[in-house]
Amino acid sequence: MKNTHPYFSVDTLEYLKRGGRIGKIAALAGTALGIKPIISFDRVTGELSSTHKVRGRQAAMKKLVQVAISHIDPSKRYNIMWAHGGAPEDGQRIAEMLRAAAPDFVQEFSGEIDCTLASYVGPHLLGAAVQVLDDDM
Repeated sequence: MKNTHPYFSVDTLEYLKRGGRIGKIAALAGTALGIKPIISFDRVTGELSSTHKVRGRQAAMKKLVQVAISHIDPSKRYNIMWAHGGAPEDGQRIAEMLRAAAPDFVQEFSGEIDCTLASYVGPHLLGAAVQVLDDDM
């Protein structure tokens, strides 16, 4: 798992606000500006934290793929992964973008994000990840 790098994009800030992960003012301003945070699990605490902020769904999808593939070392084998939470068309778009950006993958994994994670961050969640298969020697 230490060599797996997952990232997610939420469609709305409402659930992050409700869960206390962001404040009311930040949620209001972010919603007005169309901010879509890219979130991941903190390597130390394991908690979800924002890694990037972009404006708009399309920009979020591009950034999601960009940060996931940033972990690829051309000299190592890797898998790609993608998932969606109630947004199958956007999930397919993420898949196409990952395949184009990282065409030398060993395996591709996909799935639908269940209600457990979606209850924390809201519907229409998108995810992209890279799993590096070769350990450093």
